Amino acid sequence: DRTLTAVDVANKSRLGPLTDGLSLAKLTINIDHHPDNDMFADFNWVDDTASSTSEMIYDLWGAFEKEPSVEAAICLYVGMVTDTGRWQYSNTGAKALRVAAELIDLGVRPNDIYNQIFQRNTQAWAKLMAHVLLGAVSVEDIGLTFSVINQIDLISTGAKMSELENVVDWLRSIEGTEVAIVIKEMKSGEYKMSARSRGKVDVGALARAFGGGGHRNAAGFASKGSPSVIAADINKWLRKRDN
Repeated sequence: DRTLTAVDVANKSRLGPLTDGLSLAKLTINIDHHPDNDMFADFNWVDDTASSTSEMIYDLWGAFEKEPSVEAAICLYVGMVTDTGRWQYSNTGAKALRVAAELIDLGVRPNDIYNQIFQRNTQAWAKLMAHVLLGAVSVEDIGLTFSVINQIDLISTGAKMSELENVVDWLRSIEGTEVAIVIKEMKSGEYKMSARSRGKVDVGALARAFGGGGHRNAAGFASKGSPSVIAADINKWLRKRDN
């Protein structure tokens, strides 16, 4: 009797190599907070008002009248602080901050977590950031700022793809930017896009238009097209939206 539980997964295609497990499991459970979740499991608990799936898991502890260990509390806090962009995204509600406070009461040390996650950038990351910012293109009349990272950029700087998670937030911080997008070349030759919005534009809708998904202010999608074609398509979508 096998049970498969998917956490923070909006649709079954995001399960990757675990997708086959859906047909092999006797019971499938889907716990998620993405608004575009397609309810792919036998049991679906989807709450798009939650800041993160970690917040939902904390509620689950409470439902069973259990108190998370310090180790579990740290994991939940990390999930929340990263999914809210260090408490800066619009999904940072009062409840999320109350849960964070309760996790701190359980022994979480926010400063230690901040240092471990956000204060360990390498010299290679700094060099790549310089490339990203110098290469940023702004389309001012629609508030779009984007930059392209190719595999050769990773090789020349020594940076790793795993270091690029928060790069797009730097682009969004540029004054006049409503939508920020980082176009990343993968080893397969495919490009993955990380999109962020200040709130006026629903980048989740943008991502879904190109086969991806996500939230209103944070989303992503993939394409086999060239960066110039991808940028042109995004530009066209944003202009069509304004008409």
